[in-house]
Amino acid sequence: MDYAAGFIFMRRLGSAALTASGPVLNVLPLGIHIAAQETLPELATRLAAQLKKMRRHQRYDAEQIVRDSGRAAGDEPLFGPVLNIKVFDYQLDIPGVQAQTHTLATGPVNDLELALFPDEHGDLSIEILANKQRYDEPTLIQHAERLKMLIAQFVADPALLCGDVDIMLPGEYAQLAQINATQVEIPETTLSALVAEQAAKTPDAPALADARYLFSYREMREQVVALANLLRERGVKPGDSVAVALPRSVFLTLALHAIVEAGAAWLPLDTGYPDDRLKMMLEDARPSLLITTDDQLPRFSDVPNLTSLCYNAPLTPQGSAPLQLSQPHHTAYIIFTSGSTGRPKGVMVGQTAIVNRLLWMQNHYPLTGEDVVAQKTPCSFDVSVWEFFWPFIAGAKLVMAEPEAHRDPLAMQQFFAEYGVTTTHFVPSMLAAFVASLTPQTARQNCATLKQVFCSGEALPADLCREWQQLTGAPLHNLYGPTEAAVDVSWYPAFGEELAQVRGSSVPIGYPVWNTGLRILDAMMHPVPPGVAGDLYLTGIQLAQGYLGRPDLTASRFIADPFAPGERMYRTGDVARWLDNGAVEYLGRSDDQLKIRGQRIELGEIDRVMQALPDVKQAVTHACVINLAAATGGDARQLVGYLVSQSGLPLDTSALQAQLRETLPPHMVPVVLLQLPQLPLSANGKLDRKALPLPELKTQASGRAPKAGSEKIIAAAFASLLGCDVQDADADFFALGGHSLLAMKLAAQLSRQFARQVTPGQVMVASTVAKLATIIDGEEDSSRRMGFETILPLREGNGPTLFCFHPASGFAWQFSVLSRYLDPQWSIIGIQSPRPHGPMQTATNLDEVCEAHLATLLEQQPHGPYYLLGYSLGGTLAQGIAARLRARGEQVAFLGLLDTWPPETQNWQEKEANGLDPEVLAEINREREAFLAAQQGSTSTELFTTIEGNYADAVRLLTTAHSVPFDGKATLFVAERTLQEGMSPERAWSPWIAELDIYRQDCAHVDIISPGAFVKIGPIIRATLNR
Repeated sequence: MDYAAGFIFMRRLGSAALTASGPVLNVLPLGIHIAAQETLPELATRLAAQLKKMRRHQRYDAEQIVRDSGRAAGDEPLFGPVLNIKVFDYQLDIPGVQAQTHTLATGPVNDLELALFPDEHGDLSIEILANKQRYDEPTLIQHAERLKMLIAQFVADPALLCGDVDIMLPGEYAQLAQINATQVEIPETTLSALVAEQAAKTPDAPALADARYLFSYREMREQVVALANLLRERGVKPGDSVAVALPRSVFLTLALHAIVEAGAAWLPLDTGYPDDRLKMMLEDARPSLLITTDDQLPRFSDVPNLTSLCYNAPLTPQGSAPLQLSQPHHTAYIIFTSGSTGRPKGVMVGQTAIVNRLLWMQNHYPLTGEDVVAQKTPCSFDVSVWEFFWPFIAGAKLVMAEPEAHRDPLAMQQFFAEYGVTTTHFVPSMLAAFVASLTPQTARQNCATLKQVFCSGEALPADLCREWQQLTGAPLHNLYGPTEAAVDVSWYPAFGEELAQVRGSSVPIGYPVWNTGLRILDAMMHPVPPGVAGDLYLTGIQLAQGYLGRPDLTASRFIADPFAPGERMYRTGDVARWLDNGAVEYLGRSDDQLKIRGQRIELGEIDRVMQALPDVKQAVTHACVINLAAATGGDARQLVGYLVSQSGLPLDTSALQAQLRETLPPHMVPVVLLQLPQLPLSANGKLDRKALPLPELKTQASGRAPKAGSEKIIAAAFASLLGCDVQDADADFFALGGHSLLAMKLAAQLSRQFARQVTPGQVMVASTVAKLATIIDGEEDSSRRMGFETILPLREGNGPTLFCFHPASGFAWQFSVLSRYLDPQWSIIGIQSPRPHGPMQTATNLDEVCEAHLATLLEQQPHGPYYLLGYSLGGTLAQGIAARLRARGEQVAFLGLLDTWPPETQNWQEKEANGLDPEVLAEINREREAFLAAQQGSTSTELFTTIEGNYADAVRLLTTAHSVPFDGKATLFVAERTLQEGMSPERAWSPWIAELDIYRQDCAHVDIISPGAFVKIGPIIRATLNR
């Protein structure tokens, strides 16, 4: 045991200190090591020698030590408990007076202080002082009781070893035994038998569905049996293993069930992993068959002796009678996890273990035929096991999310709502991203059917649970368990009264499941009392069979249970403690293994891969928070690789990172590699992780500025999430401190802003502002995007350009009629605001729309003379842009307004309150008809919705719009039939336009852009432009 304690020294060295009237004492830290194999006298003798050496340093102020060691405010304190030996003469001898000493004040106590008062008779009194913020009275009373027990044992046996002292209070052994009294008799059966039994009860009930298929229990069983027979024909025997590399669909579920029906174990392969890693797993497992798809098959062509089966369509039914080939002692599945040796290790879990787990879950959280369970966890993670099988032993329905949908919170919202999902699972980090994507309205709409939600994979923040509870009200449950113990071994409610009682930052991992034991032991394998940290061990029926082909590793992690002869115990590597209510609280890891956003990672595996890179002498991986401003919601840590060059020359870290991607799964590739001259070491020669430098965030602009439109929107989203200024189109989201969790939040935010789905995967592959803008703008099919861009080329000429600004619809298609009237040298370009990324939707006021369109205009033509034309709202925009151009000193040679009026002349607040009136709806229909005509009649309900949305935004923007004076000349065309009574175009425009030519037209507002009206308007515009 190692810890730092504070010892008080009088510091009265020298004559001045000896005669000082005030206290001059000092507190110095001493690193204390209590060896398990030494006795108390040996420990006391060794500590006395250390303290004697420390006396010469007693004038070294603790504050000076902090300063000299480079510690900052908020760092871990120099010491914890303080030992204060008060050797004073407390016998006050005053003639005629009976006197007694009392301690009035001792000053602040940061942690614990043990004050020892020896007297002249050899008696010893001990006073315990504590910080109220860290200790309550019952805990202190327990400490005192344990101290008395400890002293009594040493007094009774001076030769007692320190490691053999028992500090468990009377009754605590019985309490722990009661917690682990989980024995429940379960049937001797298998997964396939349980599913077949349920299918016989509810053959016509819906069982399995995805976006294309729906199978009843009878149909599902027929498919499972047919595939199981096909596997047998391909040589699969009971006890074999079968690898599965399929995308998420009903066929993935059917394949897993068919494998266990044939008596084999399934080996899931994540096709997102590099080929080398998949090959490594196949070489270790040596499966008798690989089930995959045609497009994935070439990836496995160089794996020797591997037979494959391509499977992506229903088979001809052959009956549903169970094959009864699976046995309780068979391996059910093999899942590979990260390995510290540099090679992943396969965990083998037996049928009995997973059967116990599923039967407990059905008893504790019962499903019925009305329930719908979501399958969204990748099959390479063991949480997916209960998703694939639990519904089918309870008569519930399993629905398969689309591949990669689990990474997209908005897609999951839609999925839950569409299928009426009642039961689902989240890794806490994913839950944080999902919660961030919710609003009170979407939570009500899309999460209304959820009845129970499970979390596991990493520590579950209590505040996140409270936020979830407030938004949805759906009960949340925290589960815990390593891959080596059939998914989960403990449970704790993360809602309601239990959540309200949580005092720590995370929810406890809770209580053991059926036939499972939780043990928290010290280094000598002794049970620790409640509140004391120790190593967490697991026992019971759910322990894995071991590691595939690794008997040495199996023996080191699955050890003999010292408390139950003949049984095994698994060492998790997790540090935990018992709480007063009997639940277990997770505290961290005792080794270099960690989980980041639910992904289990052995840092040693990454280190070994990096050390094999060219010219790398030393390498180490560290998980840290790169950008504190972005550390909100879930686990914000990222992997950073530190390299030392063999030659001393600069390393090409970009090329080395690319090599890592070819070997390691995406979640194990460091986001950045840093070259160091040498790795920092502590005083004892070990790696000093705290001294590893953080990567510098590249916030400064080094390239071009983001363009108006998508790039500016994306740059602003980067800035808001990462807490830094983004003025560079080449700024990289991850180099600025982003990570996969924040990528989900970014995708959700951009999806709302662009009113279309932006996926986290797009952020991953295009992580710069410019690249992401390109993907977002160009993702849709080109035929659908045609005419929907900001720039609409209507005609190309070799002379000047007429820029035509869209009306409230956001589109400028109607201006195509101009081609009939303008001379051939004129180019005609429409400037639009298409949804989802147009400025009308994203702007908060009309000035922002003008500024965005001005930027677009300047990109097309940096200098004048400019020729501008606008219809309705487009005229308002054209007039505002003309004023801005004049302010820049540019020439505006033509400003044409088609039935446009200053916003000050209309009561737009009333229009917004009343919604779209019949005249506006007529205009929307005309816009729609014009577009459909240009598209040769192809239908577009979506287009109608888009136009209507733009009109609503136009009304919103006009409610606060104000005109800007333009000191030039404009040409105004007025629609007489819809001219408001008493409205004078001269008076209306006189404050805002210096000179106005007016042409009155015998038509309505919605018709002034029509081909019929342009019979008269077109020649006027042509003549004006040619002057």
